[in-house]
Amino acid sequence: MSTLIKALAALAAGALTAYLLPKHKKGKEKKRLPVGESFRFLAEQTGTCRDPIPVYYYRPATWTEDQPIFISFPDVTRRAEKFERHMESLAVKYNMLIACPEFSTKKYPGARWYQEGNVQDKEGEEGTIQPRNHWSFDAVNHIVAAVRARTHAKGKVIIFGHSAGGQFMHRYSLLDGRADVDAIVCANAG
Repeated sequence: MSTLIKALAALAAGALTAYLLPKHKKGKEKKRLPVGESFRFLAEQTGTCRDPIPVYYYRPATWTEDQPIFISFPDVTRRAEKFERHMESLAVKYNMLIACPEFSTKKYPGARWYQEGNVQDKEGEEGTIQPRNHWSFDAVNHIVAAVRARTHAKGKVIIFGHSAGGQFMHRYSLLDGRADVDAIVCANAG
């Protein structure tokens, strides 16, 4: 089974999970996202530089603030815009908004900064654990809060990681997991 098919199967499983979980009642009011594709920059202090993180969105025409949001973290290529486009048909089918943040290799270089969350100061067994405020996981919490605020979200929020993004979400769920979400889905984290 191809990686893309596995990712899409995981997305469908996440969508089903979203409909089965209770809804959140929280949400901040902001300007509504347009129907279809769009993107916004998110100011983010984590990483090796102060560059903002682009977040690519797809909003189905029938999506409302009470419907689910699916925040997806892409594979090792980190091409969030391409990843978001692969999910558009599922977004329409399950009537959920898709948001894909892009963790650039400039801002988050190598596996240490993305898949491993910058928990250690070096890759591999030679590194030592860094203070929490150096970890990349705070970016997830900021992304979830920003997506909720930009979309008026009152519905369920699922964060999903595919491949390297799945590894990132797996470590995030074990070591941090402070985001206000209904589910964390890790797929194909080989």
